[in-house]
Amino acid sequence: MGKKLEDFGRKSGGQFYLNLALSSADPSKQFEKPKKPFIVTHIPRTAGTTLDSIIRAVSGSSGVLYRRAYGTIYGQYLGSDKDDATEFILEKENPDNKIRYMIGHIPFGIHRRLGLEDATYIVVLRDPVLRLFSQIKMGYPTQAAIGTKEINAVIDGNKIVDNSQVRIIAGCFDPEEKCDDKMLRTAIDNLKTQYTYVGFQEHFPRLLHQVIEGEQWPSILYLRKHQSPYTEIELTEPSSKKLAPFLHLDNLLYEEAKNTFGFSKMGIHAPVLVNTQTIQTESQADIVFNVEPHQLMGVEAGTLPHRLIQGAMERLEKNGLPVYRV
Repeated sequence: MGKKLEDFGRKSGGQFYLNLALSSADPSKQFEKPKKPFIVTHIPRTAGTTLDSIIRAVSGSSGVLYRRAYGTIYGQYLGSDKDDATEFILEKENPDNKIRYMIGHIPFGIHRRLGLEDATYIVVLRDPVLRLFSQIKMGYPTQAAIGTKEINAVIDGNKIVDNSQVRIIAGCFDPEEKCDDKMLRTAIDNLKTQYTYVGFQEHFPRLLHQVIEGEQWPSILYLRKHQSPYTEIELTEPSSKKLAPFLHLDNLLYEEAKNTFGFSKMGIHAPVLVNTQTIQTESQADIVFNVEPHQLMGVEAGTLPHRLIQGAMERLEKNGLPVYRV
């Protein structure tokens, strides 16, 4: 059982805080079931845990089936021994299940393999160099520095594949398939024509608001942890050359996506501390939340009724757990 969140703020030493994304959608439509499946093609190390938490809250509030595709993709090492996420979801799902929310390390096109006619796709992109280092770091979580030895071990041990972002977005299911310029063109075309929502980890709140308004989701309160301790990357020239093929096409995709979806115009979206005296007025309806593995009002995820919003926010603030509007 999770700890009571209201009592956790002061004990956490400032490690935890809450984000609140308010919805301006019509309150009468905020808890409707989605018209077609909503699928997150989660590229490893791109805010997937946070998005998973949010979708769990939304799906629970609307009473529809949610499925997390547990496992890895392309046989990569992602922190522990894991089975393949695509195989997991294909074994669990079929069209009769009427799945409405799905997230996992699964490629574009999974809906066809599940026998679904159509789906709403969303993806979060990340700077390829930072994403790859974050993935490599998962194999060495306690080290203060990662250098040539660790990078070589990951590459030589076949624990990563090249250009993961291109592969997943292009709909590549086979890690042995060559990732080339043709696959890059497919990925770019898919982003522009097949994905309803394309965002960047660096601007995650903006993507979240696009989805909230586009899908008419309710306001969302979710728990965010601060980033893990800084790890120094000691990158020598030989290591840099060895990593280059793993990043080249992802870099091209990322730059194309930034130009296409207006990355440079997004600016800084800084969180603002919530004014507990006005939040109930600003919020138009109930708020859904997910604070797992902790609890708010006795549950990890649920709905905060509109009449209780201000009181709940004041209790959190009083107990040293700030709420930031994003």
